[in-house]
Amino acid sequence: MPFKSRSQRKWMWAKHPEMARRWQAETPKGKLPEKVKQEKIAGFFDELKKIQKHAMAEDTQAQARNNFNKSSKVGLLGSKKPPEPNIRAVATKV
Repeated sequence: MPFKSRSQRKWMWAKHPEMARRWQAETPKGKLPEKVKQEKIAGFFDELKKIQKHAMAEDTQAQARNNFNKSSKVGLLGSKKPPEPNIRAVATKV
């Protein structure tokens, strides 16, 4: 999505530089107006919300993977005390 105004470009570079790089590539060369009316930039906020939702979902998935990896390592490899043998099972095999 290209920038619509200079103030939008300034804000985007300050708050979301990664997204600003993509938008800068899509913005045609030439002078932009200082500000644009609110109706014209409504799409900007919609896209920003989508990006934030996507970023939050990625963070949540990464945290879940990390938690799973940590719990599986601790349960299988990191337990300090080995499980006690089942005495009944050992007695019936003899």
